[in-house]
Amino acid sequence: MRNLILLISILLLFQIKFYAQTDSLTLSKAIELALKHNQNITLANQEIEKSKAALKEVKANLYPSLYGTSHYLYAPENGYDPVVTNGGEYGLQLNANYTLFDGGIRSALIKKASVSIEGKSLSLQQTKSEIRYLVRVVYYQISAANNELEAQRKGVAELTNYLQLLEQLKSGGIASESDVLKARVDLNNLIISLETVKQNIEKLKFNMNNLLGRRIDKPFEIYQNTAADTLMQPNSDLNKMIELEVVQNEAKASSYDINIAKGEKLPQLSITGDAGVLGVKPNNIKQDAGYSLFFSFSVPLFTWGGIDGRIQQAEITQRQALTNIDLTDRALQTQRLTILSEIELAKRNMINYQSSIKTAEENYLSSEARFKGGSGTNLDVLDAHRLEIQAELDYNNAVLQYQTAKASLLRLYGM
Repeated sequence: MRNLILLISILLLFQIKFYAQTDSLTLSKAIELALKHNQNITLANQEIEKSKAALKEVKANLYPSLYGTSHYLYAPENGYDPVVTNGGEYGLQLNANYTLFDGGIRSALIKKASVSIEGKSLSLQQTKSEIRYLVRVVYYQISAANNELEAQRKGVAELTNYLQLLEQLKSGGIASESDVLKARVDLNNLIISLETVKQNIEKLKFNMNNLLGRRIDKPFEIYQNTAADTLMQPNSDLNKMIELEVVQNEAKASSYDINIAKGEKLPQLSITGDAGVLGVKPNNIKQDAGYSLFFSFSVPLFTWGGIDGRIQQAEITQRQALTNIDLTDRALQTQRLTILSEIELAKRNMINYQSSIKTAEENYLSSEARFKGGSGTNLDVLDAHRLEIQAELDYNNAVLQYQTAKASLLRLYGM
């Protein structure tokens, strides 16, 4: 007896510890955790940092580059002709190079790099929007699966009680063995469905933990909210849709590629200078000190159509980007209207299915009462019971469809 009490105490402590470590997640908390710990957010932020580094790189071309160089060449008497080598050479110099004019290429590169940062920021918003959407959908699926589990449990309890009634009626000669067997089959099917739903909930929780960046098997429960918020809808302008802003940014960036390609046709002017010591005898360093300037001017005369080809490619790319804006705009408008239609359909279905639940419950009770009174059949009761469960599942699915459609609409606006 003492060992039994000890075992029960250990099991109770284990259960207390388990539930103490189980998180309770609201939808807002789940989204907050996902935005904080999901590694896709980290990758998107790193892309922004890379773009900022690229902008820093192209801006550096606006200023002269400065290098320190040195060299020493030794040529022995039995080596090269001393007239050519003069016995060797040494140098210790500071070199500077600056492009005075490049046809606007540097300016276009800087603007394109700045637009790239904007694009990566939009991609970050898009990534966050996608994560919010996935968390919402999985959260709603878990909630729907929990509701389905409760409906199945309710059905098992009802059918278990009915099966007990059949056993009693059978002993009194009112019900047959066939009636009992049919009820048992329905009960077994319901238990199998219940276990399937339990497994589905477990898988959905794995997906949620993955989105939240947590240990995959970390236990948690969600706050049940079976009532769908049919009033909450985003009130945003179509032009503010995040996907449309992304393609508009891409079109803006492509315009600078044209300027970069056209800049290759213009003259290039640069200056190179150095200052230091350069001579053949290191002991004459004072006489070898000096400086020099070198101006370079170049203009492409004939490139076999290479530059023209790059310009043509850039112009076609921009036309494609502008066309993509129109295609995306139309696709988003279609998607928005489709989602709104799905929301309205789901709202109507919820009203109808909710009414069906009450009717199905009344029908089940009536069928069971008629069977007890001898005016109904066992099949009528079992059919009515299946109908009752199906009505609850249909309503649950309608709620899930509404919530999923609402999540899709929020994602459309980057929310």
